[in-house]
Amino acid sequence: MLEKLQAIDYVLIGITLTVLLALNAPALRRNRLWSVTITPLASIIGSGFLVVAPLLRDIAGPWALAAMGAIVALAWWVGGVIRYNIRYAEPELPACRQGAGDHIVCQSERLSSWVLSVAYVISVAFYINLLAAYALDGLGLKTEDNVRWLATAVLGLIGLVGLLRGLEGLEWMEKFTVALKLAVIAALLAGLAWYDLHHPYVLPSPNPALSTWDKLRMLAGTLLVVQGFETVRYMGNEYTADERIRGMKLAQMIAGGIYLAFIALVTPLLVHLAPGQVSETALIQISRYIAVSMPVILIIGAIMAQFSAAVADTAGAGGLVHEESHSRIKTHLAYALITLLSIGLIWLANIFEIIAYASRAFAAYYFLQAMIALRLSWRRRQTAHAIGFGLIALILLWITLFAKAVG
Repeated sequence: MLEKLQAIDYVLIGITLTVLLALNAPALRRNRLWSVTITPLASIIGSGFLVVAPLLRDIAGPWALAAMGAIVALAWWVGGVIRYNIRYAEPELPACRQGAGDHIVCQSERLSSWVLSVAYVISVAFYINLLAAYALDGLGLKTEDNVRWLATAVLGLIGLVGLLRGLEGLEWMEKFTVALKLAVIAALLAGLAWYDLHHPYVLPSPNPALSTWDKLRMLAGTLLVVQGFETVRYMGNEYTADERIRGMKLAQMIAGGIYLAFIALVTPLLVHLAPGQVSETALIQISRYIAVSMPVILIIGAIMAQFSAAVADTAGAGGLVHEESHSRIKTHLAYALITLLSIGLIWLANIFEIIAYASRAFAAYYFLQAMIALRLSWRRRQTAHAIGFGLIALILLWITLFAKAVG
């Protein structure tokens, strides 16, 4: 491969290494705002970054950027629900644990925690399925069964480590892998910009076989790709409410900007995919049109990012199960149970079905959080807030009921 590298390849590799070193600088790693931002940022741009482009090409065609803008705006609106609940719902939760407090708030919070645990199980399956697909595609060994077997092995490893030793031994990867992922994204955006400068900016057509209703349902099924900001909701032991609110806003702004820039730059490249030709590794396959090194850079970044995101969600789900079972289910056992359920899902559904299932599960969680915010804002006589929370609750309920998989 080295003898085939061109100037653009060396530039992209240099960008990757430079950004990686900058994001791992000790001063930045010690920065408290960056520390609280890194977890939601890892989740938001970790799950479907490479999948969303071919999905939106099929759904929206030349309007892919507008569709991405709508998804980012919806995510910011939902983020407002979580931020409101950090400010106003959390102070009421100690009373809930003592059997007192607002009954509707307490029961909605408890139910939403269980729903979020289910959503995390589904998202872990999604992350590891993607990891296996990227790894095997790079080796030329990708088949549906091979992906499932490798995903099963990786999930088994995570579950075994969690059962025997807890997941702390794997969590050290988080900051490094987020830095690596952002470095890979910087290289990808630079490579796409170079590609667009040297090729006509031709917008692809959507899949003509899809009806408007199907497109709306599929667009709803992409909510997973901008999910993850809710993780700060459960970091209250480490950060204040104000710190978590600022961290969530910063994470959503960075991720939203990256997604919009990415879709704007990648859209012309998608003409190399025929309508309906959507797969989890489609972007990696066509990234060779940018540079020889681009598929390798993307595969390395994607594998590490998916692994760390899966570990983070396994840890989060294990903690929720332990807490909501009133400590009857130990966290070590919860980790193993979560990975077993994720393995079962991998063998029962394909990657795009998993995306839709996860989007529905997270939409259900956000719906319950919106109902909590609606209840509290109504109690506080904040009419405008209550109307906004009621409207977003209806949208999230629609996504929960009707989100559809692509393919």
